[in-house]
Amino acid sequence: MDPIAEPWEKEFIDLVFHNDIPKPEGLGTYAMAARSYRDAVGQMLAKNMPLFAMGFISITVFVTLIMGKLNLLQHRVLIGLESLLAIGLTILSTFGLCFYLGLPYYDLHSIMPFLILGIGIDDTLVVVQSLENVIAAGGTWTPEERVALALKQSGVSITITTLTDIFAFCMGATTEKSDAGDVWNFEEVVLYFRSCDGIRVLVFLLGFYVSIVAGRWWELWKAIPWSLDPATIVATHLRSGDSEMALKYRLTIMRYMHLGIIICMQTLSSRTEKHFGELEDLLDEQCPSCRSAEGKASHPGTRCRSDEPGYIPRMLTEKEKEILENLGRLYGSEKPPYWIPMVWACRLAEDARRKGLVDTNLGLQSIISEIRGVRTRLGQCRDIDNVNIPLVYTQLVFFMGWLEVAEMLINPFGEDEDDFDVHLIVERNIKMANFIVREVVWNLPDIDAYHGYPEAVFYKSEKV
Repeated sequence: MDPIAEPWEKEFIDLVFHNDIPKPEGLGTYAMAARSYRDAVGQMLAKNMPLFAMGFISITVFVTLIMGKLNLLQHRVLIGLESLLAIGLTILSTFGLCFYLGLPYYDLHSIMPFLILGIGIDDTLVVVQSLENVIAAGGTWTPEERVALALKQSGVSITITTLTDIFAFCMGATTEKSDAGDVWNFEEVVLYFRSCDGIRVLVFLLGFYVSIVAGRWWELWKAIPWSLDPATIVATHLRSGDSEMALKYRLTIMRYMHLGIIICMQTLSSRTEKHFGELEDLLDEQCPSCRSAEGKASHPGTRCRSDEPGYIPRMLTEKEKEILENLGRLYGSEKPPYWIPMVWACRLAEDARRKGLVDTNLGLQSIISEIRGVRTRLGQCRDIDNVNIPLVYTQLVFFMGWLEVAEMLINPFGEDEDDFDVHLIVERNIKMANFIVREVVWNLPDIDAYHGYPEAVFYKSEKV
């Protein structure tokens, strides 16, 4: 302490706390100035001791009621009162030791009595519960042995928590925080957020960018073609004349359509490209047991099981592969155009109509319309994938959290966990379509005279 400033500080504190200046009615003066535990204890005894005494009495009543419900025969209440006495002596000895050593006093130390009281009550409950467990375990132990076993069970946890609390209190007692520094930090935070008023435009751009990415993700999902409608139409209209020939036409038309889907999705989805491989891999049937990390391996002397999950039948013949490769070279692309098998499917449907396998021209038109619908949806997938989001958005948006969310959705045909499993969709399409055109077309129920509801039911009420 500065020998010049100390007398002045003492005079100032006495003037603030012991002045006789008259004050207006209802107006008082409150001041907190503690240089050490000597001043803090003096002020606490004068102002806070009645409140602290009331709190200690309340805790005493609480512990008395909790410990065994006033069961003096089991000594629970006595244990609680003894623990409160030990806590009170701890508080007094702590303040006395700090007072004797002349340690500086900080605001954190104002709550020290209540912290010690809470920790002491917790330790008491732990010891009592350990004693209850020892008694419940049975045995012919003496009271001294029961206490020893209870302390043995609870002593480790209490010791560890006590050492942790001592370490924390020592850090708090030796750390001084400047109120002026806290105020300055708060002002810096306020000024920073005031300067961020101009980011509203960026927030708007961020929302617009994420909206575009999410909408693009959903549009890609809706554009993925499914085989249920085409297979149903093919199975409905292509069933006249020779049944074996009609079945061959149905299977070939659906195979061409699935071949076009596979070729298109291989250019969009890396997972689909790895799953189906090159054109050579489509010449034979495939199943998970014949696939490896390097590609497709053969089955020496065995065949793939068609009932195995992930089974893919043969999708391509040697002649078709040769035609596709030649047309791909003429088209100037590394992979053959996906719409070539769609053209084959349409021509095959027209040929089936000429042979009388398709019953009407309307049926032929329906089949071609479904094939064209699949090609249109594949074209939408390619268009959405080819037209990227303007780069200006990725350059302006720098909020990394939302940007990361958008980046996860920007390529739904990738290999992330949440990306589209297109190969599973294609496998499902193949299995469902083959089932429809092979089995469902001949397994139809007979039309019964009873349709399920009497005709009067539909006119019973005018309300829908």
